[in-house]
Amino acid sequence: MRICFVGDPRSVHTQRWVRWFEDRHDVALIATAHDEALADLTVCTLPSTTTGIGLRLLRSIRLVRTTLAREQPDVLHAHFINEAGWFAAASGCHPLVITAWGSDLYRAPSESRLARRLNPWAVRRADCVTCDSADQASVVRSWGVRHDRVAVIGWGIDRHEFHSGVDGGRLRERLGIPVDAPVVLSPRQWIPNSNIETIVQAHALLRDDVHLVLKRQPRFEYDAARAIDAAIEASPARERIRVIGEVPPGELPALFAAADVVVSLCRTDGTPVSLLESMALGRPVVALENASVAEWVSEPGGELLTNLAPQGVADAVGRFLSNRRARERAAAHNVAVVADRADRAVEMARMERIYTHLMSSRCTPIPA
Repeated sequence: MRICFVGDPRSVHTQRWVRWFEDRHDVALIATAHDEALADLTVCTLPSTTTGIGLRLLRSIRLVRTTLAREQPDVLHAHFINEAGWFAAASGCHPLVITAWGSDLYRAPSESRLARRLNPWAVRRADCVTCDSADQASVVRSWGVRHDRVAVIGWGIDRHEFHSGVDGGRLRERLGIPVDAPVVLSPRQWIPNSNIETIVQAHALLRDDVHLVLKRQPRFEYDAARAIDAAIEASPARERIRVIGEVPPGELPALFAAADVVVSLCRTDGTPVSLLESMALGRPVVALENASVAEWVSEPGGELLTNLAPQGVADAVGRFLSNRRARERAAAHNVAVVADRADRAVEMARMERIYTHLMSSRCTPIPA
């Protein structure tokens, strides 16, 4: 099968998806940004800077059409509705799959007039739209996509890499964190939607031996880091805060293993892979309640918060830090949830069956 993807090669989610299928099929990538991570599979890189957004979009559409005419894929799959999905839909190539990532459903239509018009238009032109939660599927259907053209396909995790036996001790040592100190991890990007400042404020309300690790991805942050840097500098617990940047994929399991509790305070969200990875290692999760996250995080595996009050965040985190038995119950629960519902090999095999089905009988109901 010849599969052509359209997506951002800088994203680890794109990398993992494309590499999984590269091992089994003939794969090409139309990249929406320049990056070396998938350079060996990239057949075209779309312009990132052109005078005027309209000219850039038109040039990108022409490049996509030209590339597809040359590559002749059996299936075209766009990752992320914004732009990647627009270009794929405008190409006229079928069968077409578009995967929603979360913010392209929940935030982009209210933040961008183009997304408000083009995101629903693009998914209605797809033969299959996938997303990683039932709530996202309901949003897609509300935009006029037929019920039988929407599938919930999770990102999944590699359970050979992410499991409860991973040791985070060496990473703790590298960060200068005592072996017996409680550790709270925030794995989310430093963007306004993540409310990292609230996590910093909550950390200062915890007992004075708790360390906070903040993971960031500077190339995706834009101007959001300024407020977070200021919050860290103002924190009375700043000496117990560690900030780490891009983490090599092979070190991610150790990062989660180094934590005792993982916190995510995103107002809107899809299914965060970082939370699934945390759960696979048996870590309890404290998260801001939203529809997609609520499909995964529940007692005894974690706690969902209804607001961003720092004291409430600190109280929820503190309940896990002070109760070893609660952490053990959370571990058993979360590991079982991931084993049952978030195995990447299982999810990608389901996607593979959908590709095959679309090739043979386009526009008929996709398999469950």
